Amino acid sequence: KYIIFLDSDDVFFDCYAIENILNVIEKNNYDVVSSRMIEKNNDKIYTYSVGFDTLHSKIYRRKFIQEKNVFFPNKYNSEDLSFNNLILMSEPKIGYCDDIIYAYRRRENSLTTNKDYYLKNHIKYYSENLIWTIKTANENKVNNKKIGEIIVFSFAYLYYYFSNNMSDKTIDYIYDLYPFYEKYEKYLDKDEQYEQISFWLERMQKYQVDMSFKQFVSFCKKRYEKKVKSC
Repeated sequence: KYIIFLDSDDVFFDCYAIENILNVIEKNNYDVVSSRMIEKNNDKIYTYSVGFDTLHSKIYRRKFIQEKNVFFPNKYNSEDLSFNNLILMSEPKIGYCDDIIYAYRRRENSLTTNKDYYLKNHIKYYSENLIWTIKTANENKVNNKKIGEIIVFSFAYLYYYFSNNMSDKTIDYIYDLYPFYEKYEKYLDKDEQYEQISFWLERMQKYQVDMSFKQFVSFCKKRYEKKVKSC
């Protein structure tokens, strides 16, 4: 009836974890419930609420997943984000459990902690999976505005990530995203667009950035058009 994901090297926080989050989803008839998790990184321990960029510390209603045709892309990087984006675009009834459900154990030799691997591959898979997600959402007849929210938010993330980590050549992976941005961002008014990008713009304030978000979008457009002409 419900689905919970658990990585093989992680554990549930305690013997009450599943019961606690199960009570919340059943009592309120939610489709998905997020909660809090604890993370051990070297000698430091962090506790925080979990967003929808990960499968960790959540419970999903199986019937909702099946009815909305939500599934994973055939990738091993950013695939959890694709799954959750399809969930969010399907307009679920979302709840929150204030208990700590999940204990995440960060391994020093994992792919996500290998910075060289992450920088070389993350944006590539992120971009490919985002295109897959949008096409799948379109096939599932998802509301265009919901698709617009995801693509505008994701483009703002790419702006943030590119400005702080990437070299010019790595932008290649983002070229093919631009047509989707152009197609769906118009379904949001200016305030709604700003709501999606403000999360990342706030984080940009502590950095010296050479281009604004608007200039970044224009830059991607020009590079995409140049790529199309060259083909």
